[in-house]
Amino acid sequence: MRVIKVMPILCLLFPLQCFAITEYKPGDKLFVWAESGLNMRATPEFNSKILTKIPYAEVVNCKEWKYWESYFNDSQSITDKVQLPEGKYSQVQLKGDWALVKFGDYEGYVFDAYLSRFRPLPKKTGGFKDLYEYFIEESDWARYIEKRDSTSEYGRDKIVLGNGVFMTINYHPAGLAFQIHIPDCSIEEAFLIIRNLDKYAIKIIQDKEGGIFIDQEMGGYRIESFKNSVIISGAWSC
Repeated sequence: MRVIKVMPILCLLFPLQCFAITEYKPGDKLFVWAESGLNMRATPEFNSKILTKIPYAEVVNCKEWKYWESYFNDSQSITDKVQLPEGKYSQVQLKGDWALVKFGDYEGYVFDAYLSRFRPLPKKTGGFKDLYEYFIEESDWARYIEKRDSTSEYGRDKIVLGNGVFMTINYHPAGLAFQIHIPDCSIEEAFLIIRNLDKYAIKIIQDKEGGIFIDQEMGGYRIESFKNSVIISGAWSC
């Protein structure tokens, strides 16, 4: 059974941090999540001249504003091709818009569905890292509102993080079920984070509302939006 690391609890008076691509402002620093790199173009069009390709995990500096209303009302969609085991592929639609950014000596436009304030892990071709551990490590502090008795097979952890993320993990003898609420976040960010941490999907399905289900042999993830936040839910068996 997967175990969540216990992190130190810091002062709860710090303001919550926003980690989102649904909105940003000039001066914000965002990470590139496109594993093959992200094209910077001269104008905000897919057929525009490519100025440079920004490598995975590099940081760009925003030069303009974006508000969450724009994400919901003005986004464009692109098709992202995902490789699955046994040479199979799946496709998902990722929403985004053009962001004016600066990278090194270059200034131009990138498609922001592949940007996030969350920090990507080093690129890898396989492997697994707990989603709960990732969000805890990305936060300044973690507070357990409710904590499972480690001597029992049953119980629940309810954790609030300094970056605004709220997690509930329910344990039982056969495994666990969880929900993770991420404020000011997009389905695209959540999907890229999961794919970065966990390479073992056997099927990926997207519904008409944009929600994404990632099926795996021992469990899976469901990503859906609620207003200006994202909920990741799922279950794992031992």
